[in-house]
Amino acid sequence: MEDEKLLATTDPARLLQAELQSFMNVDSAEPPSAARQAIKSVVSKDLHPSPWLVLARLFALVACSGMVTLLTCPHFGLGYGSMFGLMDLVMRYGDHFCQAVCGSIFIGVGTILAAAFLRPEELIAIRRQRMLQLTAVSAGVLGLFVCAGAAVFSTLGLFWMIGALIGGLLTFEIGFRLRFFILDLC
Repeated sequence: MEDEKLLATTDPARLLQAELQSFMNVDSAEPPSAARQAIKSVVSKDLHPSPWLVLARLFALVACSGMVTLLTCPHFGLGYGSMFGLMDLVMRYGDHFCQAVCGSIFIGVGTILAAAFLRPEELIAIRRQRMLQLTAVSAGVLGLFVCAGAAVFSTLGLFWMIGALIGGLLTFEIGFRLRFFILDLC
């Protein structure tokens, strides 16, 4: 009865107090098991994303960023320049070194973007299987090059893959640590 009187008042502080008291007087209740299971399932799915979905998102980021990096590569006929003299410097050391640097830049830019744009849970999933994930992405990109008509020779392709893996692993780890360092600061 007293609660009803308080609820009838227009004083916000008394109204808030009455609502709090009414809430505190209610016996605790167990949520329905279907609701509990549904919430648990959603939280579990968010905390443990599918490795296939994470791989697809990583591949999409690497492929999109890779298309932009190809704009600087004169080997594909798309390049508008020699990437500020980097191409001349790299070519001095030969084709194999050039392929390794190309692979590391191509995959490295994508992994930096992944560290910036993917959810922390997805980054942790990549990190758990980083060698497998980056090998699959690198092989997929190399396969796309072949499908696009690029002449990929065995030794040059191997050096591209080695560069892609080393560059991808290093840049992903740097991006991962920076992302989590920044998250710790916030």
